[in-house]
Amino acid sequence: MRKILSGLMILMLVVLFATTYLCSSKTEQVFKAQVEELNNIYAGLLQVELLDYQRGLFVSKAKTQLTLQQQVFPLQHQIRHFPWKVSMLTVFGEGSEQATIMEKLQLHTDVTLDGNSQTHLVWPEVKFTDGKVELQLQGLRLDCRLDGELSAGEIVARLDGLDISEPGARFAISGIKLKSQFFDLQGVPRGAGELMVGRLAGQADGRPGFELKDLTYRADSRLEQETLSSSLELLLGELKLGGETFTDGRLQLKVGELDVATIRQVQASVRQLQAELIGQQIDPLILQLQLLGLYSRLLEKGVTLSLPQLALRTAEGRLQGSGRLTLQGIDLTGGSLPAFEQLTGSFQFELDKPVFAAGFRAWNYLQNPQRKNNATVLDELAGQLAGGLVQKGIFSRNDGGYRLDFSIDRGEAVLNGNRFRL
Repeated sequence: MRKILSGLMILMLVVLFATTYLCSSKTEQVFKAQVEELNNIYAGLLQVELLDYQRGLFVSKAKTQLTLQQQVFPLQHQIRHFPWKVSMLTVFGEGSEQATIMEKLQLHTDVTLDGNSQTHLVWPEVKFTDGKVELQLQGLRLDCRLDGELSAGEIVARLDGLDISEPGARFAISGIKLKSQFFDLQGVPRGAGELMVGRLAGQADGRPGFELKDLTYRADSRLEQETLSSSLELLLGELKLGGETFTDGRLQLKVGELDVATIRQVQASVRQLQAELIGQQIDPLILQLQLLGLYSRLLEKGVTLSLPQLALRTAEGRLQGSGRLTLQGIDLTGGSLPAFEQLTGSFQFELDKPVFAAGFRAWNYLQNPQRKNNATVLDELAGQLAGGLVQKGIFSRNDGGYRLDFSIDRGEAVLNGNRFRL
């Protein structure tokens, strides 16, 4: 019995070492393939270069160099092999400027046998100063899950606080939470995400600055009957700017009826362009223009942009609006812009007088934060400006405020009841 158990133990050890060796060899192949895949996906935007790979039975070491917007980041990787997964620790290259500043920054990645990966980034605290500017970051954490093809996954991030100060000025942000889910369905990118900011504030030279609270951004994309629709929503709890307070802000936008077949064609063209740019140095602006030209093809079969709700409040009034605009199918191959005859839509907007006055005072503050102005004088100027807009027909008066009604139909426009041709 003892001999049988000993034989089984020896067999298990042989199998363990054999699978570990195979895992070590396979890991090197996958690591190099992932470097090539990243360069393919983000060609022209970033480049990853494998400088060294030292394979070991239980632990391998690698050095890479990441180039992003002409900034170079040296990285070191410690890779541990297990028969059931690979675990990797990534830090900035020893002796580099980034390692000095971000010595506590660590990136942990686990890759399972099916190629799926989970990454955890932790940066508990950092303090940096160059004599004038002081930066303090607290509680940064990022968790990322990706499939083996880097085409689907989830990102969850959190930042407790970031404080930047210099003589006479300070900027602070806290309570950041991000969650994003994405996947590629046969060449059609889809996903949903949410970003929340608890507080964002800035002040300079002792003057009233700005403070933003409870900002939420949501985005979503849906596939229905071979068309792709996207929506976004921006919510604002409170904004203080130059002594003015705005609350209950809401902006909703929807983009609909993008043809799925065209999206797949554009995505294929983008990937082809990126493949052609591998290893080349190209101006980021030129690349963005080329990508913009490709993505503009999405408008060839038309698109609808709707504004379900626009809203904002002050203590004494409110602003609200809604609208919809449809762009008919256009041909952008000649480089010409769409004509007004291809536009149909309408937009309604109204605001109370106190909101217009508060917006004018905030705008005046942004023009010259150092100047001190009398609120009564500014209110009179706001009234004169609104009166001028009414005389020009841009606004019409309603009970306690102003209104704008605009519509367009194949080049024929109507503004507050006045018809004209564009």
